[in-house]
Amino acid sequence: MALYNLLFTFTVLAALVAQQPASRQPEHTMQSYLQAFSKATKDKDGRVTVPYYVDHTTVDATAFQGVKNTLVLSAPTPQVTHEEAMKHPELRDELEVRLTPTVLNQLKKLGVKDVATYFQGHTIRVTGKSSSAIYLCFPAVAVSTVLVERAEDITIIPDIAPKKPDDGKIKL
Repeated sequence: MALYNLLFTFTVLAALVAQQPASRQPEHTMQSYLQAFSKATKDKDGRVTVPYYVDHTTVDATAFQGVKNTLVLSAPTPQVTHEEAMKHPELRDELEVRLTPTVLNQLKKLGVKDVATYFQGHTIRVTGKSSSAIYLCFPAVAVSTVLVERAEDITIIPDIAPKKPDDGKIKL
């Protein structure tokens, strides 16, 4: 009888653990971001919403979709060997988030002193116009981009990132 009670308890606990929701924290891998990007549905304006971890930022002075001086938010670059890339070329693919100069100015007006470092080390949720380009090298690289045109389309995900004084929400 004791063995039966033990097995019953174990079965109930195993069922409860199986029903617990998965962790809300997305993986910090480029493949997980690309998967979220490919599954994202476009709204009526052709914009997508994706989660993204910001590892580092750069300013791109060249024109991207007619916009110069965008701030490029980048996730950790995947470390892929040449052999892995030959077998699985999709491992080299990347997703980037770009903030327009208009967004940068809006953020500065909201009190963000250094926009380039404000999002570093945080997971954000962004909404923006999506585009993709394939760079023909060997093996080829596909780069998908989310171009954010409004500051209210950026949210720091608070249960993953340390809380900011404004609780991660950018308000206009």
